[in-house]
Amino acid sequence: DASLYATYVSRYKSARFVPPALGLQSLGDFANLNARIGYGFGERRQYRVYVAAENLLDDEYSTVAGYPDWGFRASAGIHFTF
Repeated sequence: DASLYATYVSRYKSARFVPPALGLQSLGDFANLNARIGYGFGERRQYRVYVAAENLLDDEYSTVAGYPDWGFRASAGIHFTF
């Protein structure tokens, strides 16, 4: 299986975790593109190996004032269901 999904967030303002004196801070206006590919196997497909990449555009953004989100990230793993 494979998935590719995109997210777009338009400009917005937030006061979360901001001292009241500073008021609303401008955030948002970013696009994010993520991809994942995996393969399930086993008698009941209880094993799954996968590779994922997040923020393929390596866009710098923040959803909370003063706390930037991660840039590009990649991961791989094995998932077991019992």
